[in-house]
Amino acid sequence: MKKSCKYCAIPNRELTSKDYFDKIELWSRYVKEGLFEFKGGDTSLADLREEISREEMFAYYHYFKCDCGNYIRTGVCIRSSVPILEYINELPAEIDKDLQNLEKVSSSLNQPEIGHKLLDTEIKILKEKYNESIQNVKKISVITILIAVIALLLPIELWNIIIIPRKRLHNLPEIVEPMYENVSMIIILIIIVTLTPILTYYGFSYLIKKDLKYKDKIRGIYKIERIENLSKMVAKKLDGLDTVLHFEKNESKIKKHLFNKSKNPELLKAKSILIECSKYSRTIFKEKIIIDDK
Repeated sequence: MKKSCKYCAIPNRELTSKDYFDKIELWSRYVKEGLFEFKGGDTSLADLREEISREEMFAYYHYFKCDCGNYIRTGVCIRSSVPILEYINELPAEIDKDLQNLEKVSSSLNQPEIGHKLLDTEIKILKEKYNESIQNVKKISVITILIAVIALLLPIELWNIIIIPRKRLHNLPEIVEPMYENVSMIIILIIIVTLTPILTYYGFSYLIKKDLKYKDKIRGIYKIERIENLSKMVAKKLDGLDTVLHFEKNESKIKKHLFNKSKNPELLKAKSILIECSKYSRTIFKEKIIIDDK
């Protein structure tokens, strides 16, 4: 190990959880500033706190390389209050192997590997996502039924007020009977109430259910063709996702990846990205950035 520098210095005392999270926060900032390299670990840096809070593993390890040349291992155990912050001579074999695979990116760009199976933790994520989508289907179904009932019971006077602009444009006749006595309206509403939950299920739940059935996963490295900045209005509708990475055409038909550039600015420098996702719903479990073309 080389002598530590001011950037990778580790307190020479018994460490606390606060020391761990303070260093993770600091070194994550150094990664963005180019002073550190994140070499890999059990989670991405962006999801580290959330993943640890789930307590799905006994311990979580992450690996960094300082600009001075030192390798650092960080670790936190869910059953211990004493974390790990230590210098190591070299990266573990599994991390080093993963990096070597990334260095061979030129031979595998846009050629996704099919045949991988979902891990237990990934299946758990999909189950949670599926249950959430089913709840949304139920909510939308209830809202649709309520709107249909209101439409049927809405007084004739209000219906005539609502369609005044259309009456002027299309010479529509006034409504003279309640909607619940209008056979055409009843049929239309029955169709809408029936189709809405079916279409919502196929739009949000069906592909996740298919993933849970077959448990297939895709792993591929995709070359970025261009970066698109979304408008504030569009980003607001996408929960703050304001930037899109557009990929070159590939066999898996994965075309783009959305992210928030203030939370993940390192993606703006990416030339390619390694993605592991479910085969059908395209739920992403892992992503690694490749900055340099090989």
